[in-house]
Amino acid sequence: MAKPIKETPILKGADARKFVENLANTKKVDDTTKAKMKVSFDRLNSMARF
Repeated sequence: MAKPIKETPILKGADARKFVENLANTKKVDDTTKAKMKVSFDRLNSMARF
């Protein structure tokens, strides 16, 4: 039988500020990288046999 999933705790104080700062500092992926990733995904997806 599966274990119950616990509730996600609410971030407060320093943890909340750190989390928001990390979100603001994440780098966006540019369009050329996205295009390369899509080509690679399509190639791998065409080889996959499920």
